[in-house]
Amino acid sequence: MDRPYSRYRSYEPDEAEPGSGDKVLRNKLGITDLELMQEFEMEFQERAFARILDSAMPGLSVSCNLIKSWHRWTFEELYDWAGEYRTVELSLPDDVLHFCPSMHIAASMDDYEREHLRVLTPLLQDSPNTYPETLAKLHAELIIIHPFRDGNGRIARILVDFLLVQAGLTFARWQVLKERQSDYHESIRLSVFKDYRPLASLLREAINS
Repeated sequence: MDRPYSRYRSYEPDEAEPGSGDKVLRNKLGITDLELMQEFEMEFQERAFARILDSAMPGLSVSCNLIKSWHRWTFEELYDWAGEYRTVELSLPDDVLHFCPSMHIAASMDDYEREHLRVLTPLLQDSPNTYPETLAKLHAELIIIHPFRDGNGRIARILVDFLLVQAGLTFARWQVLKERQSDYHESIRLSVFKDYRPLASLLREAINS
């Protein structure tokens, strides 16, 4: 049964903060109001985003440990599991997309680092026309694994922005994808079959707009 506090199914019985009506994940601050939690998350996310972009040194290759650090910086004041791979099973409602089983996340992230992060980061300075395709692959593969209990979309967007800033560009205009959410979700579904072209097209528009 879907929990109101999450877009994703989880089969763990004790994840909601007591008194929240199953709308807020259990958290360090005992927050039970969903709108208040969203305000806190936004505040901490903006602060972490500035810290992350400040560390975008040219030539730095992204690693899984760095991604875990980004997640920890973003959520450590709210959740005990900040910066740690999830231990619960998640899938989108209506079985639209199944994410990596929790028992395989560590191995999948090791593969992601070896096959994608080490090969594709940092972005090649002399090949800006290939950025959307490269970023689509990096973004989609991280989303498909879905390594964290929550915040995966935010971290996958941060990865794109980090690499763009690192390459001397401004970050993507994510409103483009928000306005075309159904197209974005379909592009992620197609990425499961290694067709990154639809997502690359969306990212090209977000980068160039």
